[in-house]
Amino acid sequence: MLIYLTIFLLPIASMRELSDFAIVSFISVASVLIIALMLAHAAFVGNAFDPLPPDAWAFAKPEALSALGGLSFIFVCHDLRYVY
Repeated sequence: MLIYLTIFLLPIASMRELSDFAIVSFISVASVLIIALMLAHAAFVGNAFDPLPPDAWAFAKPEALSALGGLSFIFVCHDLRYVY
């Protein structure tokens, strides 16, 4: 996790000009398209999704929504970094 943060997220979070995000945005959109194509291929050609186990949604509890406020605060603070 520390290697991922150091190699990928730290340079992206340190960009100061919006023009620097053009490449990152392209990579993001391309990655989403690749994942969507892989899922469509798996669903239509074969090797479709395995049936869900009975405890597949065991992690989804009402307490999980308590993190939404903290995540929103972090997002806004990071977004406002480029305003000033």
